[in-house]
Amino acid sequence: MTIFNFAIGNGDAHRKNFSLLTGEEGTVALSPAYDLVSSRLVIPEEYGELALTVNGRRNRLWRTDFLAFADHVGIAATYAEGKIADLLDLRDEFMKMIGDSTLTTELRDHLANIMADRLARLQ
Repeated sequence: MTIFNFAIGNGDAHRKNFSLLTGEEGTVALSPAYDLVSSRLVIPEEYGELALTVNGRRNRLWRTDFLAFADHVGIAATYAEGKIADLLDLRDEFMKMIGDSTLTTELRDHLANIMADRLARLQ
């Protein structure tokens, strides 16, 4: 969810946008994602690329920052690399969805530029 929020320009994904669900048998899992918006699209002057820090930073994030963060929290490098690859593999689908959206042409272009820049930094 963190790399997706980064990719779409969601600088408002703060702690209240992540929830845990507890099953009857005591299992704990991350809830389905919600409040997934491109805040950068409507608030261009927004301070951070992300609301929460990744590798000690909220701005000028790159692939290496996400991999360092994954390592810091105990996520296997191969898993983190795979999740970044999964997101990058969806680039054409994202761009098609943006093009097919009901956003104005200006907003579609702006969102496509945000995503192109962020996905390039995840390469």
